Amino acid sequence: MSREGGNRWIELRRAVAAFGCLVLTLAAVPAVSRAEIAARPGLIWDVAARAPITRQALEERLAGTAYILLGEKHDNAGHHLLQGEILARLTRAGRRPALVWEMLPRRAQGAIDAYLARRDADPDGFASVVGWDNLGWGDWEPYRSIASGAIAGGLRQFAGGLDRSDLKAIGKGGLGALPDDLSARLSGGDPLTPPQRKLIEDAVHEGHCGFVPRAHLGPMISVQIARDLALADALARSAPPEGAVLIAGAQHVRRDAGAPIHLARMRPGAAAISLRFVEVDPDQAPDPLALARTGAHDILWFTGPGPDKDYCGDLARRFGKKHARSTK
Repeated sequence: MSREGGNRWIELRRAVAAFGCLVLTLAAVPAVSRAEIAARPGLIWDVAARAPITRQALEERLAGTAYILLGEKHDNAGHHLLQGEILARLTRAGRRPALVWEMLPRRAQGAIDAYLARRDADPDGFASVVGWDNLGWGDWEPYRSIASGAIAGGLRQFAGGLDRSDLKAIGKGGLGALPDDLSARLSGGDPLTPPQRKLIEDAVHEGHCGFVPRAHLGPMISVQIARDLALADALARSAPPEGAVLIAGAQHVRRDAGAPIHLARMRPGAAAISLRFVEVDPDQAPDPLALARTGAHDILWFTGPGPDKDYCGDLARRFGKKHARSTK
């Protein structure tokens, strides 16, 4: 990494540390307005209590929870630093949870197990054996602290993503093309109710900036459900007796339409917390309280924004469309 890149990384770590300090200053605040949340990245919001909580209180809750699902925005490096810190604090508290990666395809599990059995295992070697550079998740450096903490803590690590060949088959054939072990998890029926499926449809439609007509979203919806099912399966298989932590996109950890639905069926009664890291842009802030009212996540951790990207503009160029939304 260049000196300039290293300096940016140091600045980012300092910013993440500042988030934690800010949370402590808000400990006595019974409620906050939308404007206050938008102006104060670093606040941690308890959705059920409808109030902010301290970082210490959050860590105490996580320490006693079997399944911890950490929902990120993939290109926000600050989210990965916070995930790494949460994992490190769990291990320092005596927990040895398994770590499940959305980013790693299941075909990599054998290489993961073999590499972690080596006494000289390190984060960069881990990235090499899983073929990170060819997986399409961008720079390894933001994720490095997560792997570093897991290796240092001697944690088991599991690939929760589907292989590209499986994703392609599911895109063509729907959930009937699931690998046999995941198909068995469906218990012979549709894994989601119509309202839950509609939530996924809305998320997929919005995620593609409305450029794909809803009538054509079927394959993408099937792939999203399959990904959620695979993540839940990896959590359920890896967790006992110390629990598991999931690193995944925010949509996958939704309680109302994501992996937690399938996990609850696989591990009835097991305690789980869904935590979403939410970017806050003071100039273009969505209503964070409206997000909280959906009940899709248990905890919202508001952070600074990530890279300044025009995602819809990029998609428009990909689809050869003008920068306008389709709602049909």
